[in-house]
This record gives sequence, structure tokens and C-alpha cells, in this order.
Amino acid sequence: MWDAVATIDLRLEHALLSGERRLVTESRTLPNSGLVTDLKGGNFKRYHRVWTLRSAGEGTQTAAECDLLFELDLLVPDWIIALAVRQELESHFRIVKQKAREYSGHRLLP
Repeated sequence: MWDAVATIDLRLEHALLSGERRLVTESRTLPNSGLVTDLKGGNFKRYHRVWTLRSAGEGTQTAAECDLLFELDLLVPDWIIALAVRQELESHFRIVKQKAREYSGHRLLP
């Protein structure tokens, strides 16, 4: 079995964050068609993300679920960070879904 590992070193800026935050993570594939990412360094207290993939649509599509847990060392209340992240993720995935539908429609044209 192939055990892929990727280390990512990000510099993040956001209106809610003063200055730049660094996030160093390591991602590994899971045997059950998924991906787990954990904190390895940077300015975060905690970071853990799991993507779970499964077959959908009679096997012609893929459904993905993401669980994300992170904690920053900030004076900003957690509920404000949670609200901002939720809004940004919902917006991001609306765009991803729209682009996927557009791509799928283009592929079906002769």
C-alpha cells in the first residue's frame, strides 16, 4: 500500500488576525479513502482535519465530508473565529460545487 505524506507550510493573513499566522501541517492518506492532516508547527495551538470520501450517485460521483478542529492563540473570542470560518467555508464550497457542475456539463457535450 502506498503511504503518501505531504508537509505544508502556510503563511495566513486574515482581517480577524493581527499580522501573519504560520501553519505547518502533515497530511497522510487513510486506508479507507480519506486524508488526515495534523499540526506539526506554527502559531496554531491545535489543527486536525479529516476528509472522508465515499462513492455516491450509483458510483459515478464522489461524496466528501470534512471534519476540522483548530485552535488559534488569539484574543479574539472563539465564537467570532468560528462564525467567520463557517461563512468562508460555505462560500468556498458553493463555488467548488458550481465549478464542478460546470465542468461536468462541459464534459458531457459532444
